Amino acid sequence: FVYGLAPLLNETASSIALSRAVIDYWVSFATSLDPNDGLGVARPLWPQYTSDNQVLMQLNSDDLTTIPNDYRKEQIDFINDNAVLFHH
Repeated sequence: FVYGLAPLLNETASSIALSRAVIDYWVSFATSLDPNDGLGVARPLWPQYTSDNQVLMQLNSDDLTTIPNDYRKEQIDFINDNAVLFHH
């Protein structure tokens, strides 16, 4: 997807659109340090990840959207709540 090969691999239209969006996110970030520089194909805003806004961009062919970053939240909370035990 990052190298633009989706059209050559006979991918679906939604996969090709995802590939173009991913390429533009990468190029925008590489050239301006902002994946949302407004250049390239129209694509959803990729929000900055902060401690107050812990969301990830879900790169799904038909649905580019943000999702909460709560993977293993219970385990991470346990480690943080018991930091002394883990030398954290």
